[in-house]
Amino acid sequence: MTARPPPPEPERRLVPPTTGLARQWHAGHDDWGPGLHEDGFGLGPDDDVESVTGFADWVGRVRSAPAATLWWIVVVGDDGAPDIVGGIALRHPDHPDGARHGHIGYGVRPGARGRGHAAWALARVLEVAATQHGMDHADLVCEEGNTASAGLIEKLGGRVVDHPHAGVVRYRVPLAPR
Repeated sequence: MTARPPPPEPERRLVPPTTGLARQWHAGHDDWGPGLHEDGFGLGPDDDVESVTGFADWVGRVRSAPAATLWWIVVVGDDGAPDIVGGIALRHPDHPDGARHGHIGYGVRPGARGRGHAAWALARVLEVAATQHGMDHADLVCEEGNTASAGLIEKLGGRVVDHPHAGVVRYRVPLAPR
């Protein structure tokens, strides 16, 4: 019996937040459920993402965040339609919250987990950190017990640095700046 070939890798893109993908963003937002736990999206408790104007204001704010770059992790379906499966943010070296929250934060919505989206996006953003921002390392934090995130960070070379506050682990991933 011959083995089946592995399924093809999906077409993935890192896309800056845009109002043009509002419908897809809301579909992903619904998958997360209520509350603020969409790591990598820059969503705050005062953000109104339900109204057209509020969504546009929020997109404008995260696109112009000082000392940070945010992307949506988009998978393009066989039909060419984009699907937002997660978000990832790079806090540049001079970001005021980089020490507390790490340089990179990311999240993949529950219905899209376990398919390699976070690994793909994190590898690309680590490359951006090194090549475009000259960083020699990136710090990432995750909750204790988040074995999926911890395993991914460790797979990409991350080592535990400390526990900056209760329930949180900080990892450092060495980078080769160019």
